[in-house]
Amino acid sequence: GHEVDTDVLREHVAGSLPAHMIPSAFVVLESIPLTPAGKLDRRALPIPELTGGAERREPTTDTERVVAEVFAEVLGIESIGLDDNFFDLGGDSLSATRVTSRVNSALGASITVRALFEAPTVATLAARSVGQPADANRPALVPMERPDRVPLSQAQQRMWFINQFDTSSAAYNIPLAVQ
Repeated sequence: GHEVDTDVLREHVAGSLPAHMIPSAFVVLESIPLTPAGKLDRRALPIPELTGGAERREPTTDTERVVAEVFAEVLGIESIGLDDNFFDLGGDSLSATRVTSRVNSALGASITVRALFEAPTVATLAARSVGQPADANRPALVPMERPDRVPLSQAQQRMWFINQFDTSSAAYNIPLAVQ
């Protein structure tokens, strides 16, 4: 029976939560839909409106278009505006890794996932990717022939060394019986 001003609610929440924890959408409901068992009925919840404000700017440069296309592809959204926030549109840390990988491949850049968290809109990420050329010192990943004897990792070498140092120690043995 009360009116809820979502803008006031967003400001209140922003006063006590970090930016990444502020909900991207607020949906006002008359009542919480419940299942016959009394639990939250997630299927009966309305889909939140995740689009931005009324003024929508379209990407203008090739870099902005590439970033917008990658956002749209990863998020499964038809089109993305220049000021649309990746995380407000439903992006998360796992999809952020896909975005950075695809943007780096498409633009020959070397932006990081952290850069996407710091610059989550198409405009800001495109601006960052322009100044981030691919790391020339990093060798390209190419398939290699597998040797007959696969070398040990450094952790495995350390374990072998410790074992050779004290062969009677059972420090890294886990005794168990399986029937």
